[in-house]
Amino acid sequence: MDGFDTTPTNCFGLPPDPLYPYGYVPRAQTRTYWDVASRFIIADPMFASQTGPSYPSRVFLVAGTSHKEADDPTDPLIWGCHAPAGTIVPVHDDARPSNIIGSEFPCFDTTTLGDASRPPVSGGCTTRFSSTTV
Repeated sequence: MDGFDTTPTNCFGLPPDPLYPYGYVPRAQTRTYWDVASRFIIADPMFASQTGPSYPSRVFLVAGTSHKEADDPTDPLIWGCHAPAGTIVPVHDDARPSNIIGSEFPCFDTTTLGDASRPPVSGGCTTRFSSTTV
C-alpha cells in the first residue's frame, strides 16, 4: 500500500473523512461492473492513458481523447451538454503556447467508441457512461 488510506479526503466542502477511500456498495448497485468482470479480463496492472481530473478522464474513456479538456467544469455536479449556462471547462488552446489555456462550455461533439460501434454488431450493442447528475 502507498498510504492512500491514511490521507483524509475532502469532497465538495464536506469535513474530511479518514475512511472515505473505503466504502461498501451492494452488488445489485454495481451489476454492470460484475457482468463485465464475469466476461472479460480486468487490466489491473495497467496505467491510464490519460492522467488528469475526472471530467477529461471520463471523456477519454469513451472517446480515446480528452478533446482539449484540461480540468473539471466549474459546476461540480452537472457536466457536459446538460450543464447550466455559464458553466465552463478549462481547455488547452492550440492557438496559444501549451502552458496557456482557454475555456469553453463543456459540450463537445467528439467521435466516441459508441460512434465507432455503429451499426451495432449482431445481438445489439449498447454503451453506458458514468457521470455525475445529468
